[in-house]
Amino acid sequence: MPLTRFLLRRPPDSDTPPPALPWTWLRGPQPLASAPLQSRRIFRSPACDSRLEADGPEQAQLRQHFAQARARFPGPGYLEWLQFFQQFLAPATYLEIGVESGASFAFAQAPTLAVGVDPQLDIQYALRARSKLFQLTSDAFFAQPDLDAVFEGRGIELAFIDGLHTFDQALTDFRHIEQHAQRHTIVLFHDTVPIDPLTASRQRESIFWCGDTWKAIVLLQRHRPDLQVFTLPTYPSGLTVVTRLDPHSKLLGERFDALCEEAMHWRFEDFQGELGRHLNEIPNEAEQVMLRLNG
Repeated sequence: MPLTRFLLRRPPDSDTPPPALPWTWLRGPQPLASAPLQSRRIFRSPACDSRLEADGPEQAQLRQHFAQARARFPGPGYLEWLQFFQQFLAPATYLEIGVESGASFAFAQAPTLAVGVDPQLDIQYALRARSKLFQLTSDAFFAQPDLDAVFEGRGIELAFIDGLHTFDQALTDFRHIEQHAQRHTIVLFHDTVPIDPLTASRQRESIFWCGDTWKAIVLLQRHRPDLQVFTLPTYPSGLTVVTRLDPHSKLLGERFDALCEEAMHWRFEDFQGELGRHLNEIPNEAEQVMLRLNG
């Protein structure tokens, strides 16, 4: 079940200046109602019997985490990068896992065919692309017998994984995407650069939370040298880019259990000092991204 993180999903203010990146800023997705996210102050948590409320101690901790993230991740934010990839690639097809309110999904533009998957769809933004929305878990979506028909025989050209925030589910989503990919397909993982052990934990104990998605990137780096993997330290929690996919690769399917067993006991503290190296972190700059995409 994807997690509601509306404070992180809020679109830029109308007074936000254009980012220092080579594309036209569209001022973010347009809300369907006036300030639809401002009143969302309760955050569901699968790790807690109750809910985490953005009040009192949790609010103070949230502000602290945002301040840490802003200091750690200068430069363009992840929503700006999502817009960049939509405009740079102009993909024929786009898949987003973890759509929630549609803030990032709304960056897809016609003639792209945009496919969104989320068991708790709550679209609050006007969609520009021809869209197909599935109120399903990603596992149920990929289990459909007519998946090729969903993408109208064109495979998946761009995908954004922002679902359950556990490394094994993120790895499963990637494996399924790769089976329907082309050589030029690009997959983006969100929440891959936690700021501390609390936000990197597998069980959610804070509002600002990345989960252990970072482990999926380390596994791909170690066991899939055929892939190109690099990570942008972008606000608020990083964005990893994976290219050179191989739909014929069987490694992740054949070794999935062994890979999960390897990573399940990893501790963030053991990686934290050199996390950038493990994630192949690059400068948060357009020139560095273009260099790798065109290489």
